[in-house]
Amino acid sequence: MKLRFVLAMVGVVARVVIKVKIDIKNGFGIWLF
Repeated sequence: MKLRFVLAMVGVVARVVIKVKIDIKNGFGIWLF
């Protein structure tokens, strides 16, 4: 049960990090180009 919870948390964090990276990349693309 705890392992599942940890994996779920890691999955959520990974998704947020990926989304932020994409948003930053898109944001810089809009500002720079």
